Amino acid sequence: MSKGIIYNLISRLIFILGAYAIHVYLARILGPEKYGVFGVCVAIITIGYLFLDNGVRQIVSKSSAKFPESAKYFLKKGIIVQLTISTLLGLFLIIFAKNIAFILNDRDLIIPLYLSGIIIITQSLNFVYTGALNGLKKFGYESAVVSAYGFVRPVVAILLIYLGFEVMGALAGFLIASIVAVMLGIILTRNFGNKKYDAIKVSNILKSSIPITVIFGGITIIMNFDLLSVKHFMPEGQFSGYYTSAAAISKLAYWFLFAFGSVLLPFISSSFHKNDIKQSRKYINEVIRYSLLIVLPMVFLFSFYADNAVCLIYGEAYQPAGNVLKILIFGLANLGLISIFSHIMIGINRETIMIGYSLMGVVTVIVLNIILVPRIGMIGAAISTTISAGVVAILSYSFIKRRLKMQLNVVSILKVISSIFFMLLIAYGINGVEVNFVIKAVVLYLGYFLFLVLFKEINNDDVNVVKNLVLSFSNKDSK
Repeated sequence: MSKGIIYNLISRLIFILGAYAIHVYLARILGPEKYGVFGVCVAIITIGYLFLDNGVRQIVSKSSAKFPESAKYFLKKGIIVQLTISTLLGLFLIIFAKNIAFILNDRDLIIPLYLSGIIIITQSLNFVYTGALNGLKKFGYESAVVSAYGFVRPVVAILLIYLGFEVMGALAGFLIASIVAVMLGIILTRNFGNKKYDAIKVSNILKSSIPITVIFGGITIIMNFDLLSVKHFMPEGQFSGYYTSAAAISKLAYWFLFAFGSVLLPFISSSFHKNDIKQSRKYINEVIRYSLLIVLPMVFLFSFYADNAVCLIYGEAYQPAGNVLKILIFGLANLGLISIFSHIMIGINRETIMIGYSLMGVVTVIVLNIILVPRIGMIGAAISTTISAGVVAILSYSFIKRRLKMQLNVVSILKVISSIFFMLLIAYGINGVEVNFVIKAVVLYLGYFLFLVLFKEINNDDVNVVKNLVLSFSNKDSK
C-alpha cells in the first residue's frame, strides 16, 4: 500500500504543480477580475468532476478489487453510466449558462461556461479508467494517466494563454488534456480480464454509484460554495479573484490527503470483504497517521506565512487573499480528511451514513455563507467552509472509530501536537530575521520531523518503510 500512496502522491504532485502553473500565469497576466472568471468556471467544473470522479469510479475500483478477472467488464459498464451522468450535467450547464452568469452577476461567464460543459463530459471517462486501474492495484499505471493529464493541461493552457486566448485558452487546456488521458487509459486497460459478471449490470452500477456521488458531491459543494457566494454577494470582480488564489493554494492540502484515501479504498474493500477487521484497522491507522504527519505541519506553515505565500505566488496585487488563506487552508485540510473517511465508509459499506454527514455539511455551509459573507465578506466564506468541513470530519471519524472499535493513540497525538507547537514557537521567534520565508518554512518543516524523532514518534519501523520504498523504486529503475 505504501508504494501505491507514493505513486499517487507523485501523480498528484504533477497534477497540483500543473494546476498552479495555470493559476499563477493566468492570475499574473489577466489580473484579479478576469482571473476570478476563470476561478468560478473551475469551481463549477470541479463540482462536475467530483460528482463524476467519486461515484462510478469507486464502484469500478471496488468491483475490480473483488473480482479482478472481470475488470474490463466493470469498466465497460462504468463507461456507459458515466457518459449518461456526465452528458446530463454537461448539457444542464450549457443550457443554463446564461442563467448561472446572471445569478453570479457576470455576463463574461457565458461562453466559458459553454466550454466547461463540454469539458465535464470528456473528462468523465478518464475517471472510469483510473478507477479500474486503482481497483487492480496498478497504481503505477493509474499514476501515469493522472500525470499525463497533469502535464498536458498546463502546457497547452499556458501556450494558448500566451497566444492571447485568455480564459478560453486556459479552459481548452483542460479539454485537450482530458482527451489525452482517456486515450492513455484505453491503452493501459486493453488487456484487462473481461469475464462477464452477471451480478453487476448497468442498473446496479448506477444504483450503487448514486450514494457515492451524493457523498462526494456534498464534499464538492462544501469546497466550492464559498467562492460562488463571494461572486454573488461581492460582485466586484477582484474579490472572486482574491478568493480563487487563496482557494488554489489551500487545495494543496486537500489533494495530498485525497491521494491517501484513494489508495486506501481497494485495500479496505478487500480486507472488509474478507471480514478481516484487524487488517482494516491497521490500514486505516497507517493512512491517517502518515497523512497527518506529512500534511498537518504544512497546513500550519501555510497559515503562518499566508501573506508571504500569496504575494510570492500571485504577486502583490493579491495580498488581500492572505487573510483568507490563513483560515481556508484548515477548511480544505478538513475536507481532505473527509475524503479519507469517505473512502473508508465506502469500503465498509456504510455509504448511507456518510450521505447524512455530507448533506449536513452542505446545509451548514450554505446557511453560514448566506449569513457571514454579506456581513464580513471573504473571511466569512472561509470560516463557513472551515466550520462545515470540521463538523463532517468529526462526525465521520467518530462513526468509523465506533464501528471498527479503533483506539486513539493519545500519546502519539500529544507528540504531534507538541512538535507543531514547538515549530510555531520557533517560527514566531525568528519572524523578524531577514531571511526568505521559504527557507524559514523548509527549515521549520524539517525541524518538526526532528522533534518527532526526539519524541520517538518516528521510529525504526517508519525509517524501514521509507527505506523499503526507496529500495523498491531503485530496483525497479535498474531493471
